[in-house]
Order: sequence, then structure tokens, then C-alpha cells
Amino acid sequence: MILQCNGVNYDLMSEDEKISVEEGFVQFLNTLRFPIQLYVQSRTLNLRDIIAEYKSRVDVLVSDIDKIDSRIAQAKVQGNKALKEKLEFEKRRKVNILEYGINITDYVEKLSSNKNVLQQRTYVVVSFYSAEIGGGLEKYSKEEIYNMCFSELYTRCQNIASALATSQITSKILDSEELAELLYIAYNRDEAELLQFSKALDSQYDSLYSTGKDVLQKKQEKLDQEINIAAIDLATDSILKADKKKQIEDLQSAIKKEQKIQEKANELLDTYENQLDPRVYELAKNEVEQYGNKKGQEKTPEQNETSTITTPKKKVVRRRKVED
Repeated sequence: MILQCNGVNYDLMSEDEKISVEEGFVQFLNTLRFPIQLYVQSRTLNLRDIIAEYKSRVDVLVSDIDKIDSRIAQAKVQGNKALKEKLEFEKRRKVNILEYGINITDYVEKLSSNKNVLQQRTYVVVSFYSAEIGGGLEKYSKEEIYNMCFSELYTRCQNIASALATSQITSKILDSEELAELLYIAYNRDEAELLQFSKALDSQYDSLYSTGKDVLQKKQEKLDQEINIAAIDLATDSILKADKKKQIEDLQSAIKKEQKIQEKANELLDTYENQLDPRVYELAKNEVEQYGNKKGQEKTPEQNETSTITTPKKKVVRRRKVED
């Protein structure tokens, strides 16, 4: 890993501040328990991003001034003098900022054309080797070894950053793009002046090869998609069928309930047959039978069909008893 350090204005400091910085740097050196490298790189100052940001802000100011002009016109039509004066003052303020921004942008563009504008940067290079982990590396996989090395490197860089902070030096760990730019400039000093690394990335020079997915991966993704769709359809059908079966089971339970009520009533009548008047017994039997017919008519046609399938034998038996 590499840390990029931001320098301090040492020559502009007072004697006490200089002593504080020196003591902090001595403390940093005394706390080192591993080797480091200090690398200084001078590169042409890249003002392209700064110019682009200035131009975007200038465009925003132009848009704001146009909006204020439209509001001033509306205030004139409405005869609102106080609002008109307020908006005109705001417009003058915006115009002054706009003129200053245009002048700054032009100055920075002229400055960027000068190739002699250099910027010096200081880096701290931190290294760690897997051999430092100790014996028994064969029991770890490559990924585990990589993770341990990464954790140790990150810990070392954080310790260095904390130690440098005592000298008022701020630092940050370079990401992949910044590290690639550092190496690119180090090994391509002349070409880096003509073709900047950021421009190469914007031009997508690293995308000259095919980045399409592998055929087998496409087939696997298509198969997974088909499986997901089929699984959703199967789950939906199973829910519908299960709901229909549940309705049928509820229907059958209701039919059995009515049948049991009717059977129980017939058993009670048969029990007290000798104690009842024969005519009363016959009429009661008819009422029980009509109760069953009435419940059957209250059901749906499908339910009636089910009830007629399950009850004809019992009706015939009851009729024989009535005839007897």
C-alpha cells in the first residue's frame, strides 16, 4: 500500500511550531517497527478537472441570472417596485461573481498551457510479505493469505497516518486508480506529459478487448431465469389447487355434519317410536327428511351433486321404515 502525504508550510511557521513538527517527526521515526520507503514524485500540474468545475459553476450563475431577469420582468408587469429593486440588487451581485469566475477560469486555462508548472508529491510505500506471517502457510488458502496480508498492510498504514498527524501531516491511502496513475507516471515520464492517465481512462483505452459474458455463463443465466419463472408458475398453481381442495374438504365436512344431524334425529325418533303416536312418528320422520332436502337445496349445484351421491341409500332405508 502507498500513502500520499500532504506537506506543511514549514518555512512559514514560528519557531515553536517548527519544534513541534520536528518532535512529531522524531516520534514517528521512533515508533516504526517495519521498513518503509519514502518516494517523491514531480509531475505536471493537471488543472483540467479544476477548469471543468469552474466552467460548470459559471454555467450555473448564467442560468441563475436568466431566472432573475424573468422575475424582474414579472415584477415590472405587476408594479411591485420593492421586489423589482431587490431582484436587481441580487442580479448585480450575481453578475459580479460571474465576471470574477470567468476571469479565474481564463487565468487557470492560460496557466494550464504552461508545461513548466510542476507539483511535488511525497509518498510512503509500505510492504508486507506473506513469509512474515510465520510457519504453516500451507494450511491457509491463497485467499486467506491475501486477506491476512491486506489486513496487516491496512493496519500499518493507519499507524503511519496517526503518527504523521502529530507533525500536522495529513495522509491518505491510494486507491487502485491513483496507484495505477503513480506507477504510470513513474515508468512513462515522457509519455505522461502528452497522454495523461486520466485522459486514457476517459478514452477507455483499457476497453479495447471484448468484455462480453461467456457463452456458458449466458446459458446458465438463461437457465436460471427459466427455472425461476417455472418455479413461480408452479407455486401459483399449487396455491390455487390447494385452495380448491380446501374448499372441497370444507364442503364435505359440512355435508357430513348435516348427515350426522339427520342420522342422530332418526335414531332419537326410532328410540321413542313406541312412546309416540304412529301418525306423529310418521310426520316427524317426514320432517327430518324434508330438513335434509332443504339443506341440500341451500347448497351450490356442485354441493347438491355431492350430497346426492352420498345420501341415496339412507333415504331408501328411511322410506322403508316409514312404510313398515
